[in-house]
Amino acid sequence: MNKVVEKLLHPFFKLKLILINSLFVSTFALIPHALSGQISELKPGFNRDEFLNLFRMSARQVDTPFVKMLTPEPHAYTMTYRSASVGMENRWDLWEAEGLPSVISIRGSTPSPVSWMENFYAAMLPAEGTVKVGNSDAMNYRFSKNTNAGVHAGWLIGAVALSADIFRFMQESIAKGNKSFYLVGHSQGGAIAFLLNALIYERIEDGVFPADLKLKTYCSAAPKPGNLQFAYDFERKNQQGWAYNVLNPEDWVPETPPSVQTHFDFSATNPFSNPRILKKGRKPHEKIAVSYLHRKLTHNSKKAQRKYRKFLGYKIEKPVRKYLKGLTVPEYLETSNFMRCGTSIILQPDAGYYERYPKTSTDLFIHHFHEPYRYLAERLPQFAP
Repeated sequence: MNKVVEKLLHPFFKLKLILINSLFVSTFALIPHALSGQISELKPGFNRDEFLNLFRMSARQVDTPFVKMLTPEPHAYTMTYRSASVGMENRWDLWEAEGLPSVISIRGSTPSPVSWMENFYAAMLPAEGTVKVGNSDAMNYRFSKNTNAGVHAGWLIGAVALSADIFRFMQESIAKGNKSFYLVGHSQGGAIAFLLNALIYERIEDGVFPADLKLKTYCSAAPKPGNLQFAYDFERKNQQGWAYNVLNPEDWVPETPPSVQTHFDFSATNPFSNPRILKKGRKPHEKIAVSYLHRKLTHNSKKAQRKYRKFLGYKIEKPVRKYLKGLTVPEYLETSNFMRCGTSIILQPDAGYYERYPKTSTDLFIHHFHEPYRYLAERLPQFAP
């Protein structure tokens, strides 16, 4: 008996007991968390490593399949679902990892003429309305309650076509207790991701999705998805670091679609939209001069906008209708004032970049593919304000 007591009192044995006890306590302390299936909460603000991991998932969509895949595999996540191709060759992937927010990854342009037809279908449609394809049910959509907001017609069709499947998954996920989601997309996929972001926030405001749902959007090389009023509303919903667009200043895609600003795009009290404000209190000859100057300043922009709507709206609508039988859309808006969305993270090309991707290259997409973006993004600071 004394030998047993001596053994229990031996310092090394006491140390073993302490370690075993600590392991026991820590293990059982983790069990409630594991059983709860709790998802780590999303935080606002740009995080380089967070973006780069999502960017790796986006690269698996490969909006240019003829390019060799060099981007590393993402950490922790596994692709658990790939949707069918809908709309004009639009597709989304689902990536999941234990205890982490789900990732909704939107495919960008493919080499197919149909996919590029979606890009060039650049008339502006109202941010709220109804679209119908073939014998399918009419689909109501709302990207913004602002009646002056407009969005790119082709990408609107892509976002609406994807939304039913994505929202079905989100409802199932929310029912299981997961209320945290990432949205990610490159190029065309980024523009559509921004529009899906807007659709989701409208559903939150309508009470369809819970008010405490967390949504963080990381896009790269995304073009301009809508007009100024849409951009204002988008950024209101995503203020304080919830939506980003990572941009390479050498890439021409984020510069598109071309913007035409007319006096109809200004607010009602802007003197450029309402020359009567400038005429007020002036002498008759001064009023004539103001009217003449206003006509001269606005005539060409109005003419350009009408051409824009004719060729990138009515003309391209004909081949779109051949592909999407029975397509019906609202009347095009008299605006082509396309604007960027989200907080821009501007990449900085250096000498090493230009050795790999020279400015003088005749390759249209040399600065647009995933690899040049990855090269620059890896040189960003870890966090951005």
